[in-house]
Amino acid sequence: MEQHLPGGYNGKILRVNLTNGKLITEQIKESFCRKYIGGAGFIAYYLLSEVGPGIDPLGPENKLIFAAGPLTGVTLGGCARHTVGAKSPLTGGIAKSEVGEHWGAQFKRAGFDGLIIEGRSDRPVYLWIHNGKAEIKDAAHLWGTNTKETQETIRSELADARIRVAMIGPGGENMVKYACLMHGPFDAAGRGGMGAVMGSKNLKAVAVRGDTMPPAADKDGVKKMVDWLKANTELYKAFSDYGTGTPMARFEQLGNLPIRNFRDSAFPGADKIGAVTLKETISVGMDGCFACPVRCKKMVACEKPYQVDRAYGGPEYETIAALGSACGIDNLNNTDGMLKMIELIARREGIGDLLAEGSARIAEKIGHGTDAFAAHVKKLELPMHDPRISKGLGLGYMVNPHGADHMDSLIDIFYCEMTEKPNVVVADALPLGFEPAPYLDIGPRKVALFKVVQTKRFIADSLVLCLLLPYSYTQYAEITAAVTGWDTSVMEQYRTAERIITMCRLFNVREGFSAEDDRLPARFFQPTRDGALSNTSLDDEEMEKAKCYYYHLMGWDDRGNPMPQKLEELGIDHLAAK
Repeated sequence: MEQHLPGGYNGKILRVNLTNGKLITEQIKESFCRKYIGGAGFIAYYLLSEVGPGIDPLGPENKLIFAAGPLTGVTLGGCARHTVGAKSPLTGGIAKSEVGEHWGAQFKRAGFDGLIIEGRSDRPVYLWIHNGKAEIKDAAHLWGTNTKETQETIRSELADARIRVAMIGPGGENMVKYACLMHGPFDAAGRGGMGAVMGSKNLKAVAVRGDTMPPAADKDGVKKMVDWLKANTELYKAFSDYGTGTPMARFEQLGNLPIRNFRDSAFPGADKIGAVTLKETISVGMDGCFACPVRCKKMVACEKPYQVDRAYGGPEYETIAALGSACGIDNLNNTDGMLKMIELIARREGIGDLLAEGSARIAEKIGHGTDAFAAHVKKLELPMHDPRISKGLGLGYMVNPHGADHMDSLIDIFYCEMTEKPNVVVADALPLGFEPAPYLDIGPRKVALFKVVQTKRFIADSLVLCLLLPYSYTQYAEITAAVTGWDTSVMEQYRTAERIITMCRLFNVREGFSAEDDRLPARFFQPTRDGALSNTSLDDEEMEKAKCYYYHLMGWDDRGNPMPQKLEELGIDHLAAK
């Protein structure tokens, strides 16, 4: 008897064992889809239920998982994304990363909702997935090539220029602990080292191509959201014009911009590396993801002092700040030393072999108090936003299951006290009965608001939906209902996000993480040497109280362990025993 499927799903997971070469298609039920949605939810479920405790993240027992959501591939702005996850070689905990481009849409059209890669090949291979079929193909000739060359070679071999390729370069092949998994030459599933996991399996690439998209249940409902987005271009125009990174000088004035590894706060050259300057100098246009009108991706090219190929896109805010202000560099064309170091890291040559291990392990190796300079949480380096002026964000860094990650958190300035007309970001909290909290607050009111925002982010990562698009929490439920046909609501999605976050926590607790790991680096409890934060720092006791209240709201005990009653309430008590 053919199973009933909600709109937006194929109902199939492709499982590939690289050790024995077996490829199996598994069916998933509607009840499973509704309980875990897709993307981050599928990844949390499969990692928690199938990856044993204490395994080597770079060993064959780890599983690399690609997961689409019901919105992946829908012809609506923000619906080009999918999620990649594994046990992280950088942190030792759970890791997931969302990425756009066109890969997810092609994967969905190829007939699958998820891909689970197990084991390890004894030789370099790549995976070719097309219209319900899959093959493991030789990749010996691709090993050592860069991403552009890899994609071009695969497209040529398979005689289809429309094929999309997820792949690794030298960094992933050499298992740099934080290596990205690239989708095309410039869309990265970054953070957590998914590229290293792929390299450890001798898997160079996953190529996809498909022709059949599972239909949406309510096409008029989807069109209504498409029309809304067309009518509200002002909400994302800045991204269309410049991408991310326009307010560099403003960030420096506020103290948000990290300068010299978060030691300083004054950087007069901030404007020299911002998106506006980039557009006026080396920009050659903008690109975008599948079916998205925003087109927020920078494209750059130049001949001097280095030849830069536009095929590799251009730097976003995180890249500009990390390789720019955080290193004291105010030149868009970078410096010889920086470029040489990147090559050494990717190939694990000389000092690059140590730097490839991440800042926490570097400090452990060097010793002599260098851990005071390692800006990380759970061994995941901080993103490019200073928590000293954003306490809710600081809490997010502390409790995020992946480590210091701003994408599943809030930026406090957007959630300050309500103005006459609440913006889209503030409106997120209203359907759940929450109001904005004072900007500098980190008491129960702000912590409760943080939880609302965090749950929305996890829903986005499960649907999978881009966070740059200005959809409200209510619209998330409306889009989901239109595609799947479910009579869903904001409250159902809120509860689903609680379930997914708690599963991520269970995975980490099983791997030995506790409340002691949910701490910010000591550097942020001191002011910077100069600039806007020269008299500003976090209070350790205040942040610990906020963390404990967050645990309480989540139904976890004082050690951050999910309580049995909460697990039963969320319907995941059976997973805790695995």
